[in-house]
Amino acid sequence: MIRIACLMCPFRALHEFPSNWLDRLEDPGLIEEVLAREHKKWYAEIPFEDFIYYHLWRYPRPIALRVWRAHIGLAFYAEGLEKLQRWQVVHAFRSVWVERLPEKPRIGLEELGEKLLKAWRQGIPILTP
Repeated sequence: MIRIACLMCPFRALHEFPSNWLDRLEDPGLIEEVLAREHKKWYAEIPFEDFIYYHLWRYPRPIALRVWRAHIGLAFYAEGLEKLQRWQVVHAFRSVWVERLPEKPRIGLEELGEKLLKAWRQGIPILTP
């Protein structure tokens, strides 16, 4: 199976693809030819348009089929959802590394005891077998 162009690496995150990535390919026609040939040979069960749209060439055939089926199944749920701008995606990826994570609320032992006693008095089981 032929793999095409590091520029289209499946291990790149969404925000790492430059907006002009297609313009930077040396010979897009060759890549389209290879994609068509690989699709016909290995991925014929998947419509070619979906193969291209979902970038399924990045996956071995059995996984590509699963990914395609998942996309088809999820497409129904995605209708009407808000679309994200590129800056929102970049911010989400970046925030994990540069922003302080929110701290979990803390309570003291005395407050914990009071809450457990209150729950027990209300008939809420606090210990389960």
